[in-house]
Amino acid sequence: METNNHENLIISSSKLLPEVVFETSGSLKIEGKLIPDHVTDFFRPLKEWLMNLVCNRIVFDINIEYMSNNASVQLLNLLKILNSNDSVENIIVNWFYEVEDEEHYETGLIFKDELKKIKFNFYSYVM
Repeated sequence: METNNHENLIISSSKLLPEVVFETSGSLKIEGKLIPDHVTDFFRPLKEWLMNLVCNRIVFDINIEYMSNNASVQLLNLLKILNSNDSVENIIVNWFYEVEDEEHYETGLIFKDELKKIKFNFYSYVM
């Protein structure tokens, strides 16, 4: 198995930003609200980290309570980086959404249609 030469990326959550835990083992998580003031600044280090990730298998848990439209576009771009990473052979995204939130579920379906290399699992929950 190939290994990374960089460190895990961990960002603590805040009122408007999610917790981010990207481990070099291929375990990735974004959880919480995603309403950054400067969306490109928030996603820049995440994108750079994923561009340099060398890992055969990734499991990415995405559990966003709410995200702005700009954040949604940036999240899709983040997933496109994973989708085009040649070192990654197997990508699973676990997409969590509140059972009443049809829009968030549909966003996940749109992402699934655009990202053919990534296997999506959808999990609903009740708040």
